[in-house]
Amino acid sequence: MTDFAKSSSGDQARDRTPASAALRGGALQPAVLEAAADALGAAFLIFDQNDKIIFASRNVRQFFPVAPLFLEAGTRLRDLFGALYDAGMRVSSEAPASASKGASREEWIASHTSSHWRERSDKQERDASGRWLRYSRRRLSSGYGLSLVTDITEQKKREEQWRADMERVQLTEEILDNLPNPVVVQDANLTVVAVNLAFSNLLSLSSDGLLGKSMDKIFRTDVAERVNAACRHTLQTGAPSVIAQEIAAEDDPSAPVLIRTKRVGKPGRYFIVTTIDDLAELHDLLPAAAASASNGMPRPSPASDRRDHAAGPAGPFPVTDRNILLVTDDPTIEAQALRTLIALGADCCAVRSIEEEEAFLRLARSSGALVDLVLIDAQMDIACLELAEMQGLDVLPLDAFQLTSDLPQSIGNYLATRANAQRHLPDWQFLTGSEKRTEVEVTDRPLVLVAEDDEVNQVVFAQILESLGYPYKIAVSGDEAVRLCRDLQPGIVMMDVTLPVLSGLEACRIIRELGGPAGADIPIIGVIVDKSGDLRARCLVSGMNDTIAKPLSTEMIRDVFERFLKKSVSRLG
Repeated sequence: MTDFAKSSSGDQARDRTPASAALRGGALQPAVLEAAADALGAAFLIFDQNDKIIFASRNVRQFFPVAPLFLEAGTRLRDLFGALYDAGMRVSSEAPASASKGASREEWIASHTSSHWRERSDKQERDASGRWLRYSRRRLSSGYGLSLVTDITEQKKREEQWRADMERVQLTEEILDNLPNPVVVQDANLTVVAVNLAFSNLLSLSSDGLLGKSMDKIFRTDVAERVNAACRHTLQTGAPSVIAQEIAAEDDPSAPVLIRTKRVGKPGRYFIVTTIDDLAELHDLLPAAAASASNGMPRPSPASDRRDHAAGPAGPFPVTDRNILLVTDDPTIEAQALRTLIALGADCCAVRSIEEEEAFLRLARSSGALVDLVLIDAQMDIACLELAEMQGLDVLPLDAFQLTSDLPQSIGNYLATRANAQRHLPDWQFLTGSEKRTEVEVTDRPLVLVAEDDEVNQVVFAQILESLGYPYKIAVSGDEAVRLCRDLQPGIVMMDVTLPVLSGLEACRIIRELGGPAGADIPIIGVIVDKSGDLRARCLVSGMNDTIAKPLSTEMIRDVFERFLKKSVSRLG
């Protein structure tokens, strides 16, 4: 290495900057410079007044694909540039505008040599391999020069991602502000993190006046309590909620609206999206009497009016004039649920224990009375559910919120699932009421129940099953898988092990406890990622028949079906 101290006495007299003194005094050693290059993640190139290289860090070759001899001390910069030109770097990231593709070799070298005599230069450009590089050059008054090359590709990617994210945020805000319905987004603490223009206008408040607040600070106490209860239920269970409510609007001090909540995001980072619609839309989803029963609005009293307007959602199980049994030991839940059912037009009764339930069902059976639906408080013993199922009755387990504040929507969702199941199984005969269940020949392929919460894997399952010609139904949680298994009695269950609410292992155990075609006899195949024997063993202990490992394939699913699916199902229920 050329000694940095070799400098004329005139230079020493003219330039006494710390950097120049360090260069002349030999204070900067190669090892120190190499350490600095490693620490900065950059490449150093130092040259003297005669444009001869006096130091090049080891990592310079990562950016300059030339032979090592062109980076040795004493090599002229023009020789290095000539080697770079010959190596194909004719459109260098350092090249000034004059050094174009059409320039000759000598013109290109001369242009680059002269550019290194600028006192200060910084440039960012993409090289031939697609990397983004930053070139920083400095010329000291003594004539010594420093060229620093840094790979900033990752920084550029982050900047591009940040710009893309900002564009998406701006687009989302623009879309939200152009929606006619008020929308508010809350985080897991139920703090408002976003609102659209319609929501601000509804309450005559600016977005700044709403962000960071809770519903208690936005709505009056009774409205806030109902909205918060719906949001908490949706946050905890993932089940959407719909409630009817009167709120104060600018043009109507008691505007009736429909408030919907939905959970979005991923575990650990969930958000609640709440939309508000005019109550006129309620008639498309919920009976008016049910809405009035759930929020304390005046209810129509004539029975004829109740039958005309409170028939409930359309489906194979209409609510009006149907016999519904409620099983709960909570007097508050009982009172509110019965009030809603009466408003729906149903004939209903409540029992508070399994003994009362058994006595009631025995009396109904002996007298020929038909029980159309059994609603069971989720806090009751599972034996209450099993008792009703053993008698072939339709059973709907619900939690406290669903029974007291979301009952019409919960029943509507149940009916929609039943109707959807019939559409997927056109050759299965569903018999309700007092009709006796008989043997039914299945002429089509049996239904496949897929328990999978990942959207990508849902699409994969759907594509495979459609290609194989099997009808299917997808459950997005363990509790939904149990319910659909009980209601639809599929031919086989493909059970992901990691499901929300109930894991695949827990759901499998509960299904096995159901017994019969809906439980003990149905093939259940665990879908796992970890191929370790321990997880497979746990699946088999929980009651699964076998396991398959992701990624899925058509051949894998076909093999499972050939081994476990029966050619026909002889009995329902």
